[in-house]
Amino acid sequence: MSSWLEYGPDQLSAVAASAHCEQPARRVAALLGLGAALPVGRLTNAEVVARLGIEESWIEKRTGILERRRMGPGDSLVALGSQAAQRALDDAGVSPGEVDLLVAATVGSDDVLPNFAPLVAGEIGAHKAGAFDIGAGCVGFVAALPTAAAAVESGRARHAVVLAAEHMTRWIDYDDRNTAALFGDGAAAVVLGPGSQGVGAVILGAEASEQHLVGIPGDGGAARDGRTGHLPGGGRAPHAGHAQGS
Repeated sequence: MSSWLEYGPDQLSAVAASAHCEQPARRVAALLGLGAALPVGRLTNAEVVARLGIEESWIEKRTGILERRRMGPGDSLVALGSQAAQRALDDAGVSPGEVDLLVAATVGSDDVLPNFAPLVAGEIGAHKAGAFDIGAGCVGFVAALPTAAAAVESGRARHAVVLAAEHMTRWIDYDDRNTAALFGDGAAAVVLGPGSQGVGAVILGAEASEQHLVGIPGDGGAARDGRTGHLPGGGRAPHAGHAQGS
């Protein structure tokens, strides 16, 4: 009796073809729905520049931002994120009970523990979903998306929610013109599931040597950009990653 070890690649391919063996089709993680939610509070450029002694056009020219949304004292990021996630599910026609995984990108949850994602899952009724946070700052959504897509592609999850939500204005020093105009609060979500056209390649990178350029200190102080941030024309923040998709 011959052993399979005696066969080379060409022989194995011939045997498979003669036996009508087929490779299973690769499962694709498609984007099925979108959702977003914003707090009611607004902070205009006029309000920002009043403390900085600059013109509104200075902000708009460098960032394209006219206003940013701001959460109030009684607002909850869990509530905001839940609203975005539910809207994405409604758009996809997927019920919360069909969600197998919820990955949330945030560094600004209401509390340090428990994680933000399980609270959102509970709020929307996704009680059978696994849920966890990814705290990767600006690149959080780009990191969360391939994580959830991989679960769908591998068959470990059929439907996954990817949620990005931040309450950044709590950390902003509105006397620092390099960061005062950049950040706002809000949430957005997508639903992934099997489909014909999926999430493309996502390539992540990091540059730890530039950690001083932008950050929030561990004591909860204001966000600073290390004097080489986005606004002063030509400055840059630490490279985080980019995505390529179809």
